[in-house]
Amino acid sequence: MRVIPQYAPEVNKITWVDTMLKIDSDVREDKFICIRHNDDEYTLHTADKLMVVRGEVPTIVCESSYVPNSFLPICQKVQKNFGMTEFHTYVSMSKRSSTFGRHNDTMDVLIVQAMGTVTYQFDDDRLVRLRPGDAVLIPEGVYHNPIVHGPRVTLSFS
Repeated sequence: MRVIPQYAPEVNKITWVDTMLKIDSDVREDKFICIRHNDDEYTLHTADKLMVVRGEVPTIVCESSYVPNSFLPICQKVQKNFGMTEFHTYVSMSKRSSTFGRHNDTMDVLIVQAMGTVTYQFDDDRLVRLRPGDAVLIPEGVYHNPIVHGPRVTLSFS
C-alpha cells in the first residue's frame, strides 16, 4: 500500500452537482446502481427503482463510463500516471452509510478522496485517513475496510 498525500488537488473542483449528474447518467444509461444497505446486503437498482431506499442510509456506487467535466482532470491524471481506465464513484450521505466492509480486490486499486473523509483500515492494523486530494494505492489482494466519517465522494480507479 502506498499513501500519496495531496496527489489530486484537482478534486477541489468536483461538486455535488456533478456527482449527482454522474449518478443520473448511470441510471439513464440503464446501468445498475449498487446500493449497500449493510455489510451483507445490497440491492441493484435501475432508474425506476432507485428511490426504493426510503429511510435507509445507502452508499451509491456508480460504474458507468460517463465522466462529468469536473472529474475529467483527475481521470486523465490517473490514466497518464497509472494506466488505470476503470472508474467507479462511491457516494455516501452519512457516517452511518454502509460500505463493502473488509474486502480485497482482484486488481490494484487507486482510491482518491474527492469530498469528505474516509479512513481505510488494513489487516496490519495500519489506518490511513484520506481527505480531499489524498490517495492510497492498494495492491491486488490486500484486505482493507473503508470507514466513512460523513458525507463523502470517493473515486476508485483500477
